[in-house]
This record gives sequence, C-alpha cells and structure tokens, in this order.
Amino acid sequence: MITRIDVIEVANQIGKSLTESDIDEVLAQYPNEQDNDPTATWNLVVENCIYNVENEKDNE
Repeated sequence: MITRIDVIEVANQIGKSLTESDIDEVLAQYPNEQDNDPTATWNLVVENCIYNVENEKDNE
C-alpha cells in the first residue's frame, strides 16, 4: 500500500501542491484506480489520482 510520503513525492515530481485533504483523497481513490488499471505502475496511478482530485476541486 502507498503512504502519504509516496503521494507527496509524486506530487513534487509533477509540480503539484497538495493539501492534507487532497492527500487523504488520493489515498482513498488509489485502490479503485489501481484495480481499474492493474498494469500501471503505482506512481502513475498516484499521479492519475492527483489529477482526479485537482479536477474535482475545479468542478466544485
């Protein structure tokens, strides 16, 4: 399972800043997103989750 540190590291690599709430949401989304793309590496799944969280915030 991924950790908060993993999420922060991926966010830093792609130049994104996350709140604690954003990190919690990425961690919550991760298992389902991993199931949706079982061939993806964990960091690409985390990156996708980060973009999902960003899009959700933009649509509020």
